[in-house]
This record gives sequence, C-alpha cells and structure tokens, in this order.
Amino acid sequence: MPVSVEQFVKHLESSGILDSETIRDLIPPRANPRDAEELARELVRTRKLTNFQVEEINRGKGKALVLGKYTILEKIGQGGMGQVFKAEHRRMKRIVAIKVLPTDLMKNPGIVARFEREVTAAARLNHPNIVTAFDANNVGGLHLLVMEYVEGSDLAIHVKENGRLPAHAAINYVLQAARGLEAAHAEGIVHRDIKPANLLLDKTGVVKILDMGLARFGGDAPGQSDLTHTGTVMGTVDYMAPEQAVNRKAADARADIYSLGCTLFYLLTGKSVFSGDSLMSELMAHREQPIPSIRAVCADAPEQLDDVFARMVAKKIEDRYQSMSEVIADLERLTRGQQIPSRIFELPRSISDEGLSNFLKEAALAPAAPVRLTTTFSARDWIARHKKPLVIAGGALATLILIACIIAGFRTTDGALLLRVNEPDTARLTPISDAKKAVAESKTPSQAEQPEAAEDHSATDADGRVSLFNGKNLSGWIVKGDWANWDIDASNGVVAANGKGRGWLMTDRDFDEFTLTLEFQAGPNSNSGIGILAAPDDAEIFELQVGRMEQNPTGGVWSLPTNTAHGGFLRPAQPAELKAEGEWNSLELHLQDRILTCRINNVEVSQFDLEKIWRQPGSFAPLRRPKGRIALQSRAGVVRFRNLRVTPIVEPAPDWPEAEAQKWIAEVGKLPADRQVKDVTAKLRELNPRFRGNVGHKIEAGVVTDLQFATEYVKNITPVRAFPGLQRLFCNATVGRKSKLSDLSPIAGMKLAGLVCHGTEIASLEPVRGMPLTKLDIGNTPIADLSPLKGMPLTELKMGWTAVTDLSPIEGMPLSVFWCWGTLITDLSPLRGMPLKWLMIQDSTVSDLSPLFGMKLEEMLFTPANISRGLAAIRQMNSIVRIGTMRTNQPFPPPAEFWKRFDAGEFGKPAPLDEASAQAMSALQGVWGAVAIEESGKTQTQDEVDSQKLRITIRGDNLVLERLASGKPGAYSGVFALDARNSHYDWTGTAPDGKPATYVGIYELQGGVLKFYLRQQRSGRAERPTEFKTDSQRPNTSIGFTLKRIEASSNP
Repeated sequence: MPVSVEQFVKHLESSGILDSETIRDLIPPRANPRDAEELARELVRTRKLTNFQVEEINRGKGKALVLGKYTILEKIGQGGMGQVFKAEHRRMKRIVAIKVLPTDLMKNPGIVARFEREVTAAARLNHPNIVTAFDANNVGGLHLLVMEYVEGSDLAIHVKENGRLPAHAAINYVLQAARGLEAAHAEGIVHRDIKPANLLLDKTGVVKILDMGLARFGGDAPGQSDLTHTGTVMGTVDYMAPEQAVNRKAADARADIYSLGCTLFYLLTGKSVFSGDSLMSELMAHREQPIPSIRAVCADAPEQLDDVFARMVAKKIEDRYQSMSEVIADLERLTRGQQIPSRIFELPRSISDEGLSNFLKEAALAPAAPVRLTTTFSARDWIARHKKPLVIAGGALATLILIACIIAGFRTTDGALLLRVNEPDTARLTPISDAKKAVAESKTPSQAEQPEAAEDHSATDADGRVSLFNGKNLSGWIVKGDWANWDIDASNGVVAANGKGRGWLMTDRDFDEFTLTLEFQAGPNSNSGIGILAAPDDAEIFELQVGRMEQNPTGGVWSLPTNTAHGGFLRPAQPAELKAEGEWNSLELHLQDRILTCRINNVEVSQFDLEKIWRQPGSFAPLRRPKGRIALQSRAGVVRFRNLRVTPIVEPAPDWPEAEAQKWIAEVGKLPADRQVKDVTAKLRELNPRFRGNVGHKIEAGVVTDLQFATEYVKNITPVRAFPGLQRLFCNATVGRKSKLSDLSPIAGMKLAGLVCHGTEIASLEPVRGMPLTKLDIGNTPIADLSPLKGMPLTELKMGWTAVTDLSPIEGMPLSVFWCWGTLITDLSPLRGMPLKWLMIQDSTVSDLSPLFGMKLEEMLFTPANISRGLAAIRQMNSIVRIGTMRTNQPFPPPAEFWKRFDAGEFGKPAPLDEASAQAMSALQGVWGAVAIEESGKTQTQDEVDSQKLRITIRGDNLVLERLASGKPGAYSGVFALDARNSHYDWTGTAPDGKPATYVGIYELQGGVLKFYLRQQRSGRAERPTEFKTDSQRPNTSIGFTLKRIEASSNP
C-alpha cells in the first residue's frame, strides 16, 4: 500500500532531517495518495533528501538517519566489522564517511576492543596518503568512527575494470602508499593487510590507505588478546609475507613492505605474485616458489624495477628492505631515471625445507571432501601416519604449527572443513549436510549467505575442452541464491536444479568466446536455463531457457533478455524438439564474433547477433559485456545437467619479445615513409594472422601523418609506433562488426591529435592520458571512465553507446561536436559554456536540457519524449539548421516544421504538467493587462519591494516581462513565449559591475514553483535560480505567484 503524504511527512519530521516549516513549504496542496511519492521525488531532485533517506523514511527508520552531529546520506558498504555510510556534519556541512559497529556485534568484547583500537590507530595518523579520522563517538549505544570521505575506487577495482597499469602509474601509486605507510610505521603502527583493495584512488590521482582496523601497534603488551578467534591469520594470503603466516604478532613493518611489493606486481600484471589451488599451496608458494620477474610480463617496466621488487618480496626478512624509507628512496630514483645502488648480496628467491615442503604439498593435495572427524586433526596426526622420523628447522616448525592452528581453529562439529581466506573478519563456518564438498560462507550481510568452492577439479582434454563439472561437487562454481536449490548425483556425474527455489549456478571465471556443450533432461513443468555473459554482482543474465512448461509440455528453448525495450522474449528461428522425458538432450552454444548460435539435438534453433540486440533502445546491459560467466538456472521443476564442457576460442598470436619489438620500431622509424607503411602493414598481418585488410595512410612532407585500418581481427597494434610523426590513428571496427582490439597501451606516449577506436573492446583510456588530442571517437566501446581525458584540448568527442555516466572530466573543454547517444548520461551540466555546434543525445537518459541555454547549436538529435526540463533551451535557438530525433539518410525537416510536428505529438509528448502548475498557468493566462510579481521569501521594506517588482503583460501566448525600478519600467526587459511549462527569455540590463549586460535564461514551472535561471552572456557566469513559491490562500493568487493588479488594459 502506498505511503500517504501524512505518513511520509510524519516520518520525515520525526527523523529530524528537515524542520517542520521547511516540510510544510514543500508539501503540494490538495495532497492525494500519490503526492507522497511526488513529494519524495521533488525532495530528491532538489537535493533536500537522498534516495537512501527516502527509502529509510518510508520504512519508518528515519530516526536512525541522524547520528548525533551527523546526518546519514547514503550507505557506502558493509562488512564483518560494521557498516560504512556517507554522511554530513549538520552544522559544518562537511561530507564524511562514518563506520558504525553493528549492534549485534557489540556484545562481543573482542570485536568492540578491535574497533576501539582502530579508532586509536586512526587518531594517531595524519598524512595525505592515509584516510583521515575526524571524530569518534558513542551515540545511542552505537560506536562510530568518523573519517574523511574519499570519492574514488580502490586499485583492485581499477585494475579489474581497466586492465593492468602502465609502469609509471603503478610506481606512482605504490610510492604514494609507501609514504603513507612510512608515516604509520613512524607511529609504531603496522597495517598488516596491504593489498590493492585497501588502496583507494581518488579522482585527483591521490592514493589513500584504507582499513587501519587491522593495524598492530609495536607496543602491544605481552599477552594482549588477538581480538580474533584463535588461529586466525590476519591478512590476505595473496599479499601475505611468509613470516606473517607463521606468526602474525611477529610481523613488523617489513611485512607491509612485502605486501606492498605483491601489490606492485598486481598493478603491473593484473595477477597475484603466487597462486595455488588451495590455502596451503598458496602459503607454500610464498615460501617456496622463485620470485618472478616483472619485466618478463611487463615490458614497459624500468630495467631496475625487478631488483626493487625482488628486494621488497625477499623470502627472508633480513634480505628485505629494512624500512619503508629505503623503498621510497629507490622508487624515487626509478622515477627520476637514476641508477639504484648495487647490493653486495644475492637475494635468495626461495627457501628450501624438504620436510616442510613435503608436509605442505600433502596438505595442498588433500581431497576437498570433508572427513567426519571424531578427534581434532593436527600436525601430530600427520606425523603419526609416517614411519620415518621428521626433522624440521625452527622456522618450518613454526609454519607447521600455524597449519595445525588453522585446521583446529576452523573445524566444525561434524568435521566439514570450511575456510574463507580473503576476508578473515567476515568468515563464518557452516557445515554442508549430505554433500561431499569443502566450502566457505561469507557472513557479509550485504550478500546472500552461500558457500564457496574450495578446490577446482576442472580438467582440459586433448581437444582443449574444459570440463566445468567434475561430477562430484560444485568446485569451480559459485551460487546466487540458496545451495538447497541444487542436488548432486555423484554416481552419475549429474548436477540438478531441483525446483525448490530460484537461483543460479555460475562458473567462477569469465569466458569471452567459446563453444559450450552439455546434456540435459527436462522434467514435467520444468523451467530452467543456461546463461552467458553473467556477472556475480548483477542479476541480469542473457539466458537460453529450457524446460517443459505447462503451456509447452513437449519442451522448448528460447533466449530471454528480460529487460529489453519490448519486455519480451527473443524467439528462436525454429522451436526445439526435446526428447521424451527421461532422455538426454544435447545442447551446443557457440559464441564468436558476437554471434551466438544455439543447437539442440544437432539442430540449429537460433542465431543472435548480440551487437544488433544491445543497440536497440533500452538494450539489455549484459550483452554489452565483452566476457562473463556461464550459468545454470534453477526456477521450477527438475532439470538435470551433465557433461558440461567449454572450449575457449583462442586465436594464437605470434610472440614478439619487447626487445625485438623496440629494435624493429627504431629501424623502421628511420625508413622512408612509403617503406614504413609497407613494413608496418606486413608486421600487423604477421602479429594478427586473421587480419588481411588494407592499411590506409596519408603522407605529408615525407612523414606518415594518418593511418587507418579495420580491427575486427586486430589485437596487437604495436607496429604503429614505428611512425614517429603520426598525428591521426583510425583503428576502428568495420561497420556492423566488433573489433578484437582491447589494448591501447602500445600507443601510450605518442603525440596523437586524433584517435578513432569506435567499435573496439577498449575499456580504458589511461594510455591516452596526456595526449594532445583534439578529436576522439570511442563510440560503441565498454569505456566507462573519461578521467584520463581531463585537460585535453578536445574539440570533437564521440562516445555513443559507451558505459560512461559522468561527464565531469570534460568540463571546460572547447568542444564543438559532442555525441553521447545511447548512453546512461543524465547530467549535461559539464557542457555549460562550451562552443557546441553539433550535439547528439538521442536514445540516452538525458532529461534536462537547461545546461544548453545560451548555446548556438547548429545541429541536434534528441529524444523529445525523454525531456522533462529545459526544452525551450533548444526551441528558442535561431542558430539550429538541422534538428531531429535519429540519424537518417532522409533530409531533415526545417526547424519550424519539426516543431510543428512536435506540437502535433508526432514524436511523443513529455509527461503532463502537474496539477499545481496547471492551476498556476491557468491563473496567469486568465489575467488580462499587466501584473506585478513580488519576490517572496525575503524581509524587505516597502521601498525595497516597490523597487524589485516585476511587471508581466500577457498578450495571447506572449508574455512581456519588465523589472520595475521605483515604480517605473526599468532596465530589465524581454519577451518570451508562454508554453505552460518552460520557456527561454533574454533580459538586457546592468551587471553587478555596472556595465551593460545581457542575461539569457529560462523560466520553469514545476510543482507550482516558478524558477528563473539566468546566465550572463558577457561573462558566462551562471546565477542560482530564483524561486517564487506558493501562496494559494489569497485572492488573485496562483501557485508560484503573488499577483497584484497594477493597471487595467484592454485585450490586445
């Protein structure tokens, strides 16, 4: 049942966020049951409330939004140690982040002690590379830590979304983190969980260290509580120093150095330094495996970076850097291009201990299935099973004891061994009944509670096919929903959706192009499916449905993008013929070049061009992903699956060692221009075997300035670096095809003025940062972040059908051409003041055109039905010569004809004017002659009121506005059309500096409130809107206006 306006206002008043007078001013008259929702939307739009606040108020939890001196604005996240909120200081209006310890955890003295220790640690640190703590308090029994609010993303997400970082960026970020850690170490604080996810990158490129909650004080008293369960290893295995795994209390500042070194490797490669199939194998890898070379996988890394990295992650702490200051000194030398002083010793790259190695190897190879234990499994049990004595060195013995502690600390009553490694604070243990699997379960409240597979049993056969299901357990899969929805028949190698509930099984890895084969049985009234391009944090999946629904008991298959614009199914070319119940059906899905083909029982039943589908208005988001998970659905009835195998489609590319490439580039760069083109073309075809297209070029004054080639079969564009004078590069896909190109790093550092990479798989613009680009086309790519473009002299930017939502990085650019059609852009305000001539925003989510006021556009495409504000901004532009709703080969109608067709409703009409505004407009239009509008909301003398009156004379559809000075027609005057919603107007008058000025703006009428928006043409300075609010209780009054008749005049 909808919340009434009275209930909403009551909850809002009780929350204390807004005072009663403010609330009353915002309530529309004659409220009806819909008005509460409309009021909430208006409060959000005017930034009086946030969406999160509205949700909490509707749930009757508004009081919880005020915590002492702070008002909660948004929920940022939550984990085992509490929830984090974005908040505002009620008096200082400062935006902060607040960590709140959950009430259910406050009963745990150890958790509370750890939280208070985090507060103490944060208070001792004040450094630009550490998140600043402002306050700590206990409000209503809640423990709060108030911190600096940093807008950005952590480096783990940054690498995941944009790929590995260039060497200079990775070194810069690690150097910043090192400086922050140096300050912490000086205070005797060791972080102990340094990793990319704990390094936050703000929008200005500053790295700040997060989560000091794991910090350990150098001065901890002997016997101090671990503040965690016995045997817990504090830290993340991928980045944990060997000595920390042995004894976390003994881990000092050099453990942070090791973790930071592992972080550096991840930033440069996108991979962990060491990996393993289990916790034990990973721990063993950190002690046993040789330190890898960074330059072997990151060609742009400085030559001596390998030496720095090797010393940061040295196995023995005495061989490591002894302080973060030493790390900083060497990294700074690298950034300056200086030589690092040579070392007089050779760093050992592994630690040999045969007894320990054998133990760890056996532990790592132990079967994942839990064993029903009647006694505690320990190192003693292992030793007792071996006949010959075991001699272990001191350090190895400590590790052996650690492993025994881990096994003892995470043993459940029924013997199922359950462990989550990456989140030591949020792991909890839950036995899985009647299943032979070892799994872990997250206690993070924001996620569905579910176990994770502990071991991957997938195997690859001679044909390159990878088995996705081992026939025994769900190793290699994650669950979205409830594990109880799935049954395993290990004797027959079958996994079944049992129909008990809805959910998904997803592979724990992504696939881009592949052939998937499987067999399935569909029971009566069954409804299941196979999904592709899935993501674990996104409910939307492109699905191929299978089953025997009631309306189709003989079985059927079709594809289901559930959120397409048409809201329905994409039917196959022909229906599938399923075999009789109890018989196995074969299914094959082939995805290549964005074409998805489905075969059921060796008959092709569907083929979809995913490119064409997701280009549709309101397209289905998952189809835009270049890769994703394979998934199985549980929905209704029983559907059984077996023999699930996937063959990744991999196009082998010839190896081109970096040294050889640099030599070739240098040699070709010295050749005549025509020979350069010939050699580069040959090398592009050599490195990209399927590429057989032509390479267009332009030569000016003996220099190759322009290069153009299609890239649907091109992944490696390194040869283009052989053109030292290249100014423009066109490496887009052929129309209607998708490119294989996903990496622009080969062109980093080039001085390009133009770049076209339309239709490629490029997801990051980081390689073009600092280029003098004036023209850029990134349309139809997965790019989401424009921040690398900040400060560029771009005059032309085309970015239709990208994942960009924020235009703030391009603010202030001299753009004359801008395309953002088909995007989720909502805010055009960064375009204010640009000299735009050509704007394309059709099929986007833009609804407000008011930022375009004062521009002189010549061509524009938009979707009129989406526009709710500022339409007059373009309607009054005499400069427009072409205007339409979509790109077409047909001639555009003259603007006057377009608006005539628009008024006739041909292009759809905006939402109807709200009742309050309709009443106000009706009152205005019913006034003949002249009226004066008194500005409300101010304390003024009568003389001030008289000098600030506005006189409006209405003549038909025209409205003449004049400001009265001392009761006489004054300096500000103009004429604009009255169209019942908003309009454009010009005012000429005197600016605050006393000079003549022209103001351009609009008036808008929404919710009965008239708003004037002004922009001074000469200076470009924008003014805040002036609002005329409601006074509905007086005669001759309309919503938004206080009308006072000054003179009578005949109807013109």
